[in-house]
Amino acid sequence: MRKSVIALVFLSTCLSLFALDESQRLYNEALTYYEKADYGRALKPCEEAIRLHKEDIQGQEEMIKTALKAPQVATVGNSIVEILKVLNKREEWDYVNLIQFYLNKKGESYFDDNIENLLAYLKKIEFYPEAHKLIGDIYKIEGEYEFAEMYYKNAIDNADVLDVLDERYEILYQLADISRLKGDENEMETRLLGILSEDVYFTKRTLPENMVSFIRKNKADTFEKYFQMYRADNYYMMNAYVQLSDYYFKKGQMDRALQFCTLATITGFTKIESVISKRDISFEYTDFKSLLQQASFYDDIIKWGVDNNFWKTLNMLAIISRTDGNDKFSDALLYVLSEYSPIEYYRREAVLLLK
Repeated sequence: MRKSVIALVFLSTCLSLFALDESQRLYNEALTYYEKADYGRALKPCEEAIRLHKEDIQGQEEMIKTALKAPQVATVGNSIVEILKVLNKREEWDYVNLIQFYLNKKGESYFDDNIENLLAYLKKIEFYPEAHKLIGDIYKIEGEYEFAEMYYKNAIDNADVLDVLDERYEILYQLADISRLKGDENEMETRLLGILSEDVYFTKRTLPENMVSFIRKNKADTFEKYFQMYRADNYYMMNAYVQLSDYYFKKGQMDRALQFCTLATITGFTKIESVISKRDISFEYTDFKSLLQQASFYDDIIKWGVDNNFWKTLNMLAIISRTDGNDKFSDALLYVLSEYSPIEYYRREAVLLLK
């Protein structure tokens, strides 16, 4: 009889973990349909993944709470170590395996040897932010911005349980883009600035203010010294820098436009210099022309520059600088871009801007 109970208990644990695998499988299925642009078929498995994931985690919470009700367990308090000793002695393998699964997943120190912390964690992971984001992406593509925004907000509210925490930036950018698509530029600005609230380069303002002051010296050699003197490496913020630079330029706010454009260009420049230096140990930055020549040898760097609007923003730095009255800096930058920008469109644009 005892062996039968143990077998049933073990089976229940296996089924519980299988349900987690099944919700992941459904999410992957939805993602496959999404990548094939079959958005209608992507929606159902994604919704089912959310439902199954939540039901299973809630079931696991109840399992642990049931284990804690046993008198022998209750007497040892909240210590996970002591609780596991009792459960092992009682051969309650379903509860042991479930608790141990999360200890292995997050590390024992994460829960500070407190079962209440484990239960709080399970409450958090009832949500499936990756799946909520994917549904938001689907509704956004289909023009259902209100629904998209709702799912993005659900995702960001529970972003601390994302498997890839940096994906939260993508969700925040999607929310800002929803504002743009809805024609609410004030909300878009607010959301982009909200992303930058975690960025030391923006919050302290010292770096962008120094770069703008340096550009406004407007000397012939300022352009090269600009790329020699400054670096910034908060790459997740670059998209916000680019968008806000464009936004403030169109509004005629040159000081803010130039500050964000300097942050965007220096961040992109830092990224490319870093990648090239790691690939070619003999490379050492000498001048901006040489960096662009080196970058042109790598298709992935060129693509990164396109995807992150770096090549465009270099030209924008020249345009905004000239509009701000810094013609010598602008012309020196445009001269190099007209010869060495890896993208033909921006080379031609630079030539036209020089005339």
